[in-house]
Amino acid sequence: MSNYGTHRWLQNDPTAERLELATLDLGNSLKCRIEELPVPSRVRYETFSLVFPKSVSTEATLSAVRSALSLIALVPSLHETVAAYLRTLHVLQAPGTDFDVSHSDPAVPFSIFVSIPSGERESKLRLAESIIHECMHLQLTMIEAELPLVCDRNVLVFSPWQQTARPLGGVLHGLYVFSVIDAYFQSLGQSCSLTQEERAFVTKRREQISQEVAQVANLATTKGLTNEGRVLVRYFLRCLGI
Repeated sequence: MSNYGTHRWLQNDPTAERLELATLDLGNSLKCRIEELPVPSRVRYETFSLVFPKSVSTEATLSAVRSALSLIALVPSLHETVAAYLRTLHVLQAPGTDFDVSHSDPAVPFSIFVSIPSGERESKLRLAESIIHECMHLQLTMIEAELPLVCDRNVLVFSPWQQTARPLGGVLHGLYVFSVIDAYFQSLGQSCSLTQEERAFVTKRREQISQEVAQVANLATTKGLTNEGRVLVRYFLRCLGI
């Protein structure tokens, strides 16, 4: 893991170029590097319409990520999981104020891409959500490598997050990720560390998540799930009260 880097993984070469901007200590001897991508690997993600900033303010990025991780650490079990997957973080450029962009690549197991809200409303909570979101995608991808949850990847279902028909596996990922985020916000809402505005943000996001997930209430009956996938879907719908 000490040799890990996104470009190195894509090149299948532990000695390939690694453009490190800074390193974050996540505890338990785990570290996360903030990296820039060399051009050959950057092109891979630019084809997904991701935009990388021309320059990254290292200090501002470090401060923002530390603040977001401190909020995640208020739920220790979740912080432990995030720390297990967050080896590399890449900074993205958002299209504007109050917009967040994040991405993870199923082919790259320990890297996430996030925009950094700065001085904007509830910026710490928004960045914490983005980090959790992408780390949970990585976690479920790794779980699926050992325990298949979808047996027919040609099945399409409506995605409330994309507002269009999407592959069943992607909608299952959405349910998984937002179930974890909802549980996190539920725990966070009981913390005395939040301001009144932050509590209001958490309440609003939980309401939004509930409304979105309600649109996949029948997902467990969809053909294309394995038995294990069906059990998982029912469990998370039950957790969300749906």
